[in-house]
Amino acid sequence: MLGKGVTVKQIEKYLDRRGWNKYQSIEEPGEKEGATLTGWRSPGGEGYTMLIDPLVEKKCLTFRVAKILHAKPDSTPSDRLSGLLMTMSFLNYQLILGAWVYDPSDGEVAFKVGIPIDDDELSFETFEHCMRVLIAAVEVDADNLRAIVSGAKSAVDVLRAEGAKI
Repeated sequence: MLGKGVTVKQIEKYLDRRGWNKYQSIEEPGEKEGATLTGWRSPGGEGYTMLIDPLVEKKCLTFRVAKILHAKPDSTPSDRLSGLLMTMSFLNYQLILGAWVYDPSDGEVAFKVGIPIDDDELSFETFEHCMRVLIAAVEVDADNLRAIVSGAKSAVDVLRAEGAKI
């Protein structure tokens, strides 16, 4: 287990233990603790950046993959945008841990996992579980979400493939 107060240094030890050796510590203005920036390249060639951020003052740890795609509200056709949001909602409905999120100010779609660290401890197994959930969700669903926004797939087709009865 990590010691008192989940720290960037401890997160990086877990990344090392996992064999994930490319990461960088970053400072965050106004935060007690910094964050760790890392990422991966999927078998399909997409590169993803992940931020692992111990929010000590909020007693939470977040894992976030940002900028998976952008669907700006003012330039994305409304049927594609509503299809994207409906699909993200259905994916979230099925998830136990993690969530697809959308920022309407710039159209960014991201995936995040947040967990409490109330007792200031985090087991390697829990850390590993969060990493697996995040990576799997992004690897499985990001391409379909991009396809909806580009018009290559309809949201209805993606939803049906995901098990929605529509």
